[in-house]
Amino acid sequence: MSSRALTLAVISLVVQLNVALASSPDSIDFPIKGHIRGTTPVLAKKPICIVVGETHGTMEIPLLVSVLVRSASSDTKTVVCLEIPKAEEKQLKAYLISDGGKDAVRGILSGSHWSSTDGRAGKGQFSLLELGRRLVQEGRDVHVAAIDIDPSEVPDPSKGDFTPSKAFEFARKRDKVMAENVVAVTKDSPDANVI
Repeated sequence: MSSRALTLAVISLVVQLNVALASSPDSIDFPIKGHIRGTTPVLAKKPICIVVGETHGTMEIPLLVSVLVRSASSDTKTVVCLEIPKAEEKQLKAYLISDGGKDAVRGILSGSHWSSTDGRAGKGQFSLLELGRRLVQEGRDVHVAAIDIDPSEVPDPSKGDFTPSKAFEFARKRDKVMAENVVAVTKDSPDANVI
């Protein structure tokens, strides 16, 4: 990323949250309202690129990212890159500008990504998307980018030709594709914050 400063933020956070989520976006609460201690110097650099690793299926990391998005988008275009197949980006963008009603929720959840069982399609990720929608409604310049590989490329372990080396080869390819997609986002929006 020669045209951008890359800031890698590793933020340790232990949070105990009582977050009640139901299927309605109205019931989603974002209990962390301010900045996270230690992020102000990172967020002061413009533009920024923050990479956050997570364990799939948690609520805490998407909530952490929500705080980063809220902080980063206060005065600058912000693009949130999500580990969702690129093919579903149009649905993600449509949800961001929707009213968040039942039809909009049904529309976003109809994508194949949301039926995955590995934790990437959990309430935490939906909550992050819902926060983005609310920030857009407030007038913030928040966007999403789906950066993951097409699910049809995932090797099937039940097939006779599946081997551990094929799984590792796929993992390397997938990581490379996601990294290239993030770099493309930074080139398409050189002045935006990218999380």
